[in-house]
Amino acid sequence: MNHKEPFISDGPTPIYQYHIVVNGYWLHKGMLVSVHRRPGLIGGRWEFVYAERLPDGTVLIHIEGPLRHERRHKVIREADIKTVHVKSEPRP
Repeated sequence: MNHKEPFISDGPTPIYQYHIVVNGYWLHKGMLVSVHRRPGLIGGRWEFVYAERLPDGTVLIHIEGPLRHERRHKVIREADIKTVHVKSEPRP
């Protein structure tokens, strides 16, 4: 029988952040952001889940949504965020 072994990476693990600054606004877990539309990314409001800062300084932002469609998980860059909805409260 074929047994699967866990893969252990030798590289550094990414740092996960639940509070980051985007476009001059604090973005907390559960807050809403609007994104620029592009191939593979539907425009609209998405919910911020977390960000990961890679060792080379790149920030990848994980979001779920859009709110008006079936929810899906996407990884975007800071430049893809159009608006941070400051009045949206983080969801519990």
